[in-house]
Amino acid sequence: MTLSEHVLWRELRMRRMGESFRRQAPLSGFVVDFFAPRIGLVVEVDGAPHVAQAARDRARDAILDRSGLLVVRVSSAAVIDRLEEVLATIRDAVTTRRAKLPPS
Repeated sequence: MTLSEHVLWRELRMRRMGESFRRQAPLSGFVVDFFAPRIGLVVEVDGAPHVAQAARDRARDAILDRSGLLVVRVSSAAVIDRLEEVLATIRDAVTTRRAKLPPS
């Protein structure tokens, strides 16, 4: 894992979002950075190499989306420089996904 992935994993693994996340999870033929299976949320940390593969990332996101998953992409720089902002974005996605769950 990269430094930014380590930093974000430290936050996600402590269930600070109220959800259980897995790291480096295999999904639909891909390995995603972080995955909250109960709510179908994928979090991808994009570093410099992702600039050159933006079209490939969009295609991958479309496949995951068709599988009913929500993909949230955050930049590795934002994780390091603006962690609280990144966490707020993920928290919003968690809230949105929970609202779509069927009543238990």
